[in-house]
Amino acid sequence: MGESINSGSISGGAIQAGGAIVSTIITSAFAKADATAQRDLQDELARLSLDQQKELETHLQTVQGEVEKQKIVYQYLADKNKQDALNSMKSKRYTSYIILGGGIILLAGVVILLSRKKHE
Repeated sequence: MGESINSGSISGGAIQAGGAIVSTIITSAFAKADATAQRDLQDELARLSLDQQKELETHLQTVQGEVEKQKIVYQYLADKNKQDALNSMKSKRYTSYIILGGGIILLAGVVILLSRKKHE
């Protein structure tokens, strides 16, 4: 019985070690592919003429500017939607308070009228 438990834990350890090795191999393969792609991109950029590099830089700045503009617009819209939701909740709360206050005043009026009728 003791042998089956030990052999099970040994095979489990072997599976974990094998999984770790496979994971390491896959990770290093992706890292190598990324490094190769990065070197290729740098080589392509180095081959560009000065005018092409300037044009690429201008285009990059334009794209980054557009992304920043979109980020600002999205943030504004998110803040506006949040504020609209808060205002809606406040409006509903005030309406509830008004209805509750009106109900209390009406109930007080009925109680007063009933108490006057009892005394008559």
